[in-house]
Amino acid sequence: MLVKCNCNNCSAHLEFESGRAGAVIACPKCGIETTLYIPGNGAGQKPQTASQIRKGKLKLGLIVAACTMFLGLAALLIINWKSIILPLSRTFGGTVVAVFMMILAVLVLIWAVLWIIFPVFVYYQLNELIVSGGTKVVES
Repeated sequence: MLVKCNCNNCSAHLEFESGRAGAVIACPKCGIETTLYIPGNGAGQKPQTASQIRKGKLKLGLIVAACTMFLGLAALLIINWKSIILPLSRTFGGTVVAVFMMILAVLVLIWAVLWIIFPVFVYYQLNELIVSGGTKVVES
């Protein structure tokens, strides 16, 4: 019986005999090794490839880095309260206004960094869409 699955790397459509499930082949489209699987069998998920595991680790790393940066910035402001907030409070006329201005400055800084990084993320996502939106590949 013929079974259809997707390449674990480029999501190309693969068609194979059900007896070959679990076999590792080179994808006819991308050339990277992929494991043939029967969709809906077992846990209902296709096996993760090394690139998917790397992407998951990268996302986790970015989240940890962002949290660390936020906590570091908060700690920096708390530790240097007298040398940062107090001079700003004299300049802007109050501690609340100084804290608000620091929060605004941090938000502008985050916005500027995202403005630079966003096109890079868009490029990689579009590249994935282009690679995965291919033709039907028949493997026998």
